[in-house]
Amino acid sequence: MPADPTLILDVPAAIRETVACSRDAGRPLQLRRPAPFPVAVIGPPGSGKTTILRALHGGQVPRDGLMSEWNARLVEYPALERAADLRGVSYAGLWRDQVGVLYVLPSRGLNDEDEQALEILRARNVIALENIRDSELHPARASLVLLERPEIGCPFTVPIAPLMAQYSATAMPQAERRLLRHCVAFLRNATLPDGYVPALHEQAMTAREAMRADIEDQWRQVLVLARSPAHISRIDGVRLLLDLLEDCRVSAAFDARLTELIGLLERGGSASSARLLREQAQAAADRYNIEAGHRPAPAAARLTSGAGHSLDHGAEGGATDFGARYVQERQQLLGFLGNVLAQRSQLRLINEEQQSIERLVLKVDEDNIDIALLGRFSSGKSSVINALLGAPIDDRNPALLPTDVRPETSTVNRVCYSANGEVAIEWLARAEVTFATQTSEPGQLRLHGDEIRSFQTWLASGQVADEHVTFTPLPDSFGDYDRSHLPREADQRTAFDAVWQDLGFPDGPRFVYAGNHTDNPKLPDPWFPASATIDPLPEAGTSLRAGAQRAEVFAAVKKDASLALLIDRLNIGFDHRLLRHASFIDTPGTDAPIPHHRRVAQDIVRQQNCPVIYCFLGDRPGGMEDTRNLRILRDWGIGSTNLNRFFFVITMKHNVADDSRETVRDYVRHCLREIGISEPPLYFVDVVHYPDDEEFRALKADVERFINMSRSELFGSWLAQARAIVTEARARSVRQLEDDAKDELQRARRIAVLQRQRAAIEDLAGEHVNSTRWGAPWARGRVESVLAGKAGEVTSVIDGLTARRAFDDVQARLSDALAELNRSTRATLTTIHTGLLGRLQSAVAEIRPGTSIYVSKVTIDTDLFPGTAILEATRNLYWRNIFKRGFQRVFGGEDFNADIGRNSEKTAQPWRKSRESGTTQANSLIDESVKDMKAELNRIYASVKAELERACSLAAEWLSRLDALGRQAEGSS
Repeated sequence: MPADPTLILDVPAAIRETVACSRDAGRPLQLRRPAPFPVAVIGPPGSGKTTILRALHGGQVPRDGLMSEWNARLVEYPALERAADLRGVSYAGLWRDQVGVLYVLPSRGLNDEDEQALEILRARNVIALENIRDSELHPARASLVLLERPEIGCPFTVPIAPLMAQYSATAMPQAERRLLRHCVAFLRNATLPDGYVPALHEQAMTAREAMRADIEDQWRQVLVLARSPAHISRIDGVRLLLDLLEDCRVSAAFDARLTELIGLLERGGSASSARLLREQAQAAADRYNIEAGHRPAPAAARLTSGAGHSLDHGAEGGATDFGARYVQERQQLLGFLGNVLAQRSQLRLINEEQQSIERLVLKVDEDNIDIALLGRFSSGKSSVINALLGAPIDDRNPALLPTDVRPETSTVNRVCYSANGEVAIEWLARAEVTFATQTSEPGQLRLHGDEIRSFQTWLASGQVADEHVTFTPLPDSFGDYDRSHLPREADQRTAFDAVWQDLGFPDGPRFVYAGNHTDNPKLPDPWFPASATIDPLPEAGTSLRAGAQRAEVFAAVKKDASLALLIDRLNIGFDHRLLRHASFIDTPGTDAPIPHHRRVAQDIVRQQNCPVIYCFLGDRPGGMEDTRNLRILRDWGIGSTNLNRFFFVITMKHNVADDSRETVRDYVRHCLREIGISEPPLYFVDVVHYPDDEEFRALKADVERFINMSRSELFGSWLAQARAIVTEARARSVRQLEDDAKDELQRARRIAVLQRQRAAIEDLAGEHVNSTRWGAPWARGRVESVLAGKAGEVTSVIDGLTARRAFDDVQARLSDALAELNRSTRATLTTIHTGLLGRLQSAVAEIRPGTSIYVSKVTIDTDLFPGTAILEATRNLYWRNIFKRGFQRVFGGEDFNADIGRNSEKTAQPWRKSRESGTTQANSLIDESVKDMKAELNRIYASVKAELERACSLAAEWLSRLDALGRQAEGSS
C-alpha cells in the first residue's frame, strides 16, 4: 500500500500512540511538534470559504483556526471584493514569511479580479480550491475537469465538495478531509522545503536508531547473563529474554511506521507532492462526476421525452405556454386578414386595397420585440432563456443555449424562431481588439491573451494587412516612460512583435509590469499598443458559413477566440411559437474574460433600447460588477422612466440556504435602491427546477404581460388599418348601389340618409370640440400633463439649487432637461394632431366613405421653451469668496449664503419666462389644429344610400369580427 503523503501532517500524534519501545528503559521516544503551519483561506464573496471551514471543523470554527491534528492553523480572511485590497491592512498577514494560501473559487471560474488576485499572490505558495456545491451534481451537468493554472504554485485547481447530501449537513466527508490534508501538505512542503521536512526526517532517524540501540543493548544483556554459571543469573536471563521478545513485538509496528515515514520524507519533494496532489484532485473530480451520474435529473432536465429533445413548444399548458395569449391574438388577426384576401372579389377590393392588406399581413407577421439578458458571466442568463422557452437542462447536449457552471456564452446570441433550429451568423465588418488594460495596481497591465493570439494569427496568415490596422497607445498613466511624442504605427507594430517574442507567446503571461515596478515580467517595449481597430476584419473560414449545426457553432466559438471576435451576432433558431413575434438576446457577461464581449454586452442594450432581464447570481449578488452595471442602467434612465421594461432576477436559488434567501433578497433591494428604485419587483428563481418554482412562474407571467402591453398600441394600429380598408370597400359598394338607383322612392330614401348623415356630422363636430375622451379638451389635457411632468423636471433642478455644490453641473442638467422638455412637447403635439386627425378621418369614413379631410401638419421649427437665457444665467453666476461673505455678514447684515439664493433666482427668472412662453405657444398650436379640423367638418356633406345588401353585410361582418378581436386584445392587456 503506498505511503500517505499527509502522514507528515499528523505523525506526532501517531508516534505518541505507539511510543513504548522498552518497559524498563523508562524513556519513551517522541518527535518534537513544530509550530502550527499558517494557512490563509481567502476568496471572493460567496465562494464558500466559511462553508469549507465549518464543514472541516464539524460546524463551529475555532477562534484561532487551529487544526491540532494537522498541526496547521487555517485562518479565514475577509471576502475579497477587489484584488487591490490584498495590499491593504486587512491582508497584512499574507505577506509574512512561511504562509501558505488556499484561494477558494466558486465553480463558475475566474473573473478579472480573481486573475489579478492570483497574480498578486504569485510570490506566495497558492492552491486554488474550486468549491463544488452539492446542488451542482446532477446528470444534466457537464463533466467536471481540472482547470490548469500554470502561473501559481499549484498548477491546477483542486475541486472539493465540502458538503454532500448523503453526509452530515455540517461535517465534511472523510474523502474531502483527506483531499484538504493533501493541499495543506503540499503548501507545507512548498513553503518550508528546508525546515519542516528535514527536521522531521532527522528526528525520525534519531528515534529509529535510539529504538534499535535499546533493543541491541537488551540483547547484549541477555547474552551476558546466559554465559553466567550462577543459577539466579540464568533465571534473570530468561526474564530478560522474555522482556526482549515482548519489546521487539511492540516496537515492530512503530519501527515500520518510522521506516515508512523516513522513506516518504527522503522521496518527498515539491514535484512529487504536486504529482500526488494532482492524482488526488483528479480522483475527486472523477468521484463527483460519478456521483452526478447516480442522482435523479432535475425536473427541468426531464422535460424531454425519449431520445433527444422532442418538446411540443406549441402545446397549451405546462412549461411551454409562455406567450400563448399574445401569439393567439396575432395569429387570429393574421387569419382574419387572410380570409379578407380570400374573399376580395365579394368585397370588391381594388388592387391598391389588396396590396395594402398584403403589406399589413407581412408587417404583422414580421414585427418583433427584442428582450435582452444582462448580468455577470455565469449568472444564469442562458438558463433563464432556456427555462422561459421550456428547453430542458442538459449541459452535455443542450436543447437550446449551452449552460454550465462555468461561462459558456462567448458571443451575442439572438434566440429567434426557426422550425428547424437553424443558426445564422452575422459577421462584423470592423472591430476594436483590446490587447492590454491597466489594472487598479499602478504599473501593472493585464494582457488579453486570446486577442493577442488572434491578432498575431491574422497578421501571420496575411488576413490582416498593416494598412487595415489603427493602433491605440497605452494610457499616459502607465509607468514612467517618456511620452513626449505620439508613437508611429510602425513603432507600435514593432512593440507588438517584441512582446510576442520576448514574453513567450502564444503561452505568454497574463500580467506584465512597467520598468519601474518591482515585479516581473517587464513590458519589453513601452510603445506596445493597448488596442487595435481593424477595418476590415478578416473573413472567417468556410466551415461555419453554411449549414453548421447549433452544437458545432457553439463549440467552435468557445474553442476559437479569434472566431468569436469576428462574429457580430448568432441568430439561434428554436421552435417556440412566441419566437415568431419576440426574440431573446443572450449577452456575454459584462465581466466576461474578453473585453470585446464586455463592450458588446452593454452596447446591445444601449443601442437597441430594448427591455432588459437583469440577472443577479444568488450566492454572490451585488458585487463590484453588479454595482457598475446598475449605475449604467441608472444613467440610461432607470428609476425615473420606463421601469416596467426592466426585470430583476436572482438566480441559483437552489444554491442558497432557505434561511439566507430573504437576506439575499434584501441586499439586492438595497443595491437597487441605491440607483433610485424604491420598490423593485424581484424574482428569486430556481431555473434548475423551474417547473416547480412559483417565482419563476410569476416572472414568466409578468414578462408575457409586458409583451402584451408593449404591443397593444401597435396591435390597435393594425386593427385600424384593416378597418379603414374594409370600410372603404363598403363605402364603394354603397356608392355603386346609389348610382344604380333611378326611381323616386330610392331618391326619397337617399334624402333621408343624407339628413341622418348631416346630423351625425354635427354630433361629430360637437364631440370634437367638447369630448374629454378624444376631442379638444382631451388634447389640451394631454399637453398640460406632459408639460407638468417634463417642465417639472426643469423646475426640480432649479429648486434643488440650495447648496454651492449643487451648481457644479447645473448647466449640463438643465441643458438635458430642457432638451427633453422640447423633444417631448414637440412629439406630444405631433401625436395629438395625428391622433385627432386619424379619429376624424376614421369617423368620417364610416359616415361618408370616400370623403377626405385636408388639414396641414403641425410644424414646430424652433424650441417652444428656449433655454439660451437660462443657460447663459448659469454661466454668469456670481460667488463671493469666504472672506467677503464673512465681512458683509458681520458689517453689512447680508446673509452668509445669500449668493446661493441670488444665483438660484437668477436661473429661475428666465425659466419662468420660457415656461410661460412655451406653454402659451403649445396651447396656441392645439387651438389652431382644433380650429382647422372643425372647419373641415363644417365643409363635409353626406351623400350615401342604403347599403348594398350582400357586400355591405359581408363588410359589416368583418368589421364586427375585428371589433371583437380589438376588445379581446384590450382585455388581455
